[in-house]
Amino acid sequence: MITSWTVLSAFLSVNAIIAFLYIPAMNRRRRHELAVSIAAAVESRAPITTENHLQCSEISAQIARKLGLKRQEIIQLQLSALLHNIGQSAVPIAILRNTSPWHHEDEALFSRHPELGAAILSQIPSLAQCSSAVQFHRARFDTVKEAPIESRIIGTVSEYLRLSRVLSPERAMLAVEKESGMQFDPQVVNALKIVQSH
Repeated sequence: MITSWTVLSAFLSVNAIIAFLYIPAMNRRRRHELAVSIAAAVESRAPITTENHLQCSEISAQIARKLGLKRQEIIQLQLSALLHNIGQSAVPIAILRNTSPWHHEDEALFSRHPELGAAILSQIPSLAQCSSAVQFHRARFDTVKEAPIESRIIGTVSEYLRLSRVLSPERAMLAVEKESGMQFDPQVVNALKIVQSH
């Protein structure tokens, strides 16, 4: 269960940056700049578990264009991709930086970060629309049917980038393709393959 204290702790751990997101009249450019700052803050806490959020945002947008998403949907997707790991701000830094195998309890806490991230974003008027994409970005394609296309794109790209940090891009793509239709949406995998082949 997510408590108010858990959400508040997550806010505090990304420092004062997030406070600015309460400005209701924030324009798109300013909101994007602040999302980039938040993504950088999350990455600095969790260099082992996170990928480059800017790269995730850019590749996600390319896939969305291939799949025919509308301009406004792509803008929203890019913002969600930048913020999809914000829930990791509520995970203790000792867990995030642990290079040895995690205990079951640590894995369970880490696995809640999409839910925590969605809870954080749902309380920020200018970012509430990102909460659904963030909540389901780690959901399996063959299990969670309500996951929106934005989540499926972010989840696929995120895993590809994570694997690319330890494998070659070619081997990372093969690993993602192996999970097509199971963990990942086949249409997203195919679009990722096309985007990464150029």
